Amino acid sequence: MKNYFLDTSFLIDLMKSKKKAIRTHEEIKGREVTGSPCIYELSKFTEFNLEKLFINKRVLKFTVSDAQEAGDIYYELSQKGDLIGEMDLIIAGMVRNRNVELITKDDDFKEIEGIDLRLY
Repeated sequence: MKNYFLDTSFLIDLMKSKKKAIRTHEEIKGREVTGSPCIYELSKFTEFNLEKLFINKRVLKFTVSDAQEAGDIYYELSQKGDLIGEMDLIIAGMVRNRNVELITKDDDFKEIEGIDLRLY
């Protein structure tokens, strides 16, 4: 069964009850994960109750193999002159390393080969 990695942009829209995010979440419910880098990004927005948001979600920790994959992605993009933000590289490393589909509205991820991507 395919798992879906919820990017920070998606989580913010979900917490703001955006219709597209809610509809997408209903489709994948029970198969969603997110990562500790997304928790970091969300913690910068104090109005969100993170404990409530993550009560039924698996949060993956950033590992050494995720870091290696992120470094590989950085190298690949730098060869093409298409760099993206550091946090997006870390998230992309997790997604590609774990072979999960990324749910996001950030189209910077389209530049990365080998990532299953769902823009909502």
